[in-house]
Amino acid sequence: MSIPESSQDALFAAANELPDLLPEDDPMMIFSHTIYPLFRDRDFEACYSQAGRPAISPAFLACTTLLQFRENLSDSETAAAVVRQLDWKIALHLPVWENTSFDPSTLCYFRRRLKESGKMRLIFDKTVEVAQKYGFIRKNTNQRVDATHAISQVNRISTTDLLFRAVRCLMEEIEKLAKDVHRDYVPEYLKERYGNGFSSFGMSKEKRYERQAEIVEDGFLLKSILEVQCGDDIEEFKQLVIMETIFEENVVIKKKTISEKVVIETEEVRSPKPTIFDPRDESLKLGRKGKCS
Repeated sequence: MSIPESSQDALFAAANELPDLLPEDDPMMIFSHTIYPLFRDRDFEACYSQAGRPAISPAFLACTTLLQFRENLSDSETAAAVVRQLDWKIALHLPVWENTSFDPSTLCYFRRRLKESGKMRLIFDKTVEVAQKYGFIRKNTNQRVDATHAISQVNRISTTDLLFRAVRCLMEEIEKLAKDVHRDYVPEYLKERYGNGFSSFGMSKEKRYERQAEIVEDGFLLKSILEVQCGDDIEEFKQLVIMETIFEENVVIKKKTISEKVVIETEEVRSPKPTIFDPRDESLKLGRKGKCS
């Protein structure tokens, strides 16, 4: 991909169309006036080829990454916020009527380009200092917020989305390694549920916890099916180990018996220290702590 020819502000950008929507001291207005102008596409020339179709403006993606870091959003949530939230459109100088976004993976590839070209610190460190100066990003008394901190933070998707992705990856692996089990024993509602996309963006805390409990229950059901139908061959299912590890690291699971039925409740782990950020990461090398049974 090549650098886009122009990243000129749109005449009908939300910042121009809605000048009085937010007070001047609002963080998004501060971002729009002070931080957004710091980025230029030409600053990222080393990250891109001279040939190929024009990429999404790297200056725009850099600004989006800072907003993502500030609000602690996943890539999917960030792509949705660019379309749905007027304050984001003001901060990013987007038109009010803009209703298209980018694929969430674009942010992942952008971060990879920054890392591989050595531009991460050069571009972000100075900007983070300005963002802290104007109060857009809070200073951390225990740890200096820098480019590495910002990029590593946004690399992590939301807990609910991570749990969903873990179960979905296990479903895909079952279909690949044990087609007969997937066809004959996996319930149709699970095939439909994990055959579709999902994002927890905009969910209340209560709804997130309900969905997390449902996802964990689905994961346990798939595990029990594999235990019965695959026996010792269950060791072949790498995604089962990954799923269990993601569950253990990110949520506290409680089982209650109500009217002879086991009900699962979950609560997000405070300040988790996960070892897995993406269940599809092929570099993962996990050891099973014990038998699945």
